[in-house]
Amino acid sequence: MKALLTGALLVCLAVLCADAAETEWSVGLATVKITPDKPVPMAGYASRTKPFEKVEQDIYAKALALE
Repeated sequence: MKALLTGALLVCLAVLCADAAETEWSVGLATVKITPDKPVPMAGYASRTKPFEKVEQDIYAKALALE
């Protein structure tokens, strides 16, 4: 995770430091919570006989788009 954030920061810094005469860049960042609202079967846990009882941590999908 730290490597991803460091890489994104370096790309943003490179864009900011670029000469104004060069091609312009577009950057987009997005984060979406994808934690299921209802219990779902979990593959790979054969010993589990019931669905989850609570959510310990939310699951997020993150994207970085450079154009």
